[in-house]
Amino acid sequence: MILDIHLRDGKVVQVPSFKEAKISIHELEIIPAEQISDIRLVKSANYAFIGANTVTISGEDILYLESN
Repeated sequence: MILDIHLRDGKVVQVPSFKEAKISIHELEIIPAEQISDIRLVKSANYAFIGANTVTISGEDILYLESN
């Protein structure tokens, strides 16, 4: 699965072989790739999207996620 992270500045960052997302708001939450459509984007959260590469980004920078 490829995860496209669409950013508010118009850029798109890809995470090939996406496996899981780690979300840190008040505690760490791990979302497997199969459940990415259930993810809730929170501006105050920090996200790590893990696959062939790892992208760490603030929730305030993410517009939406798209998986292929």
